[in-house]
Amino acid sequence: MSKNNFQYFIGVGLPSKEDEFFSILKKQFHANGNLESPAHVTIIPPFFYENEMSLLNKLRDWGKDQTSFEVEFKEVGSFRQSKYGTIFFAPNKTEHFKDIYNTIHSLIPHLPKKRGGEFIPHLTVANRAPLERMEEIKKQLEDMQIRLELKVKYLVVYRRKVNENWNFYKKVEFNGG
Repeated sequence: MSKNNFQYFIGVGLPSKEDEFFSILKKQFHANGNLESPAHVTIIPPFFYENEMSLLNKLRDWGKDQTSFEVEFKEVGSFRQSKYGTIFFAPNKTEHFKDIYNTIHSLIPHLPKKRGGEFIPHLTVANRAPLERMEEIKKQLEDMQIRLELKVKYLVVYRRKVNENWNFYKKVEFNGG
């Protein structure tokens, strides 16, 4: 059996119109304009999984028991790392995302967990932002008064070969979606 050369992450994708808008917005605030992934809300951070078919089947079976939910993104938040920061839109409700995070980890226990604290769902706009520009970027985004209303009807499995860009790979449909 050959080794699986793909890396995955699981998130909530955006409808095409919103994906286009947030992708343009991300490019505006990304240092070199090169985006590694489509606009999304990360649920499970990048991981390797040897048996892709098993992964997809587990997620598909899990999705049959899920129902859609609505969430709104309008508050601007941020994370500070040692060398850079991340600026994002935060959802008004996080319990659904946290439940999904926890149940997928129960279903597939060896998946990576959030390092250094609690999982906080978010829609990244500026990644690897210089620390000295974080407040300026947050203010610009707050002044734009952007609001995204999203009905979450499925998750997306994103896939890439190592050191390549992320691509939409498979939908995990919810029963009520």
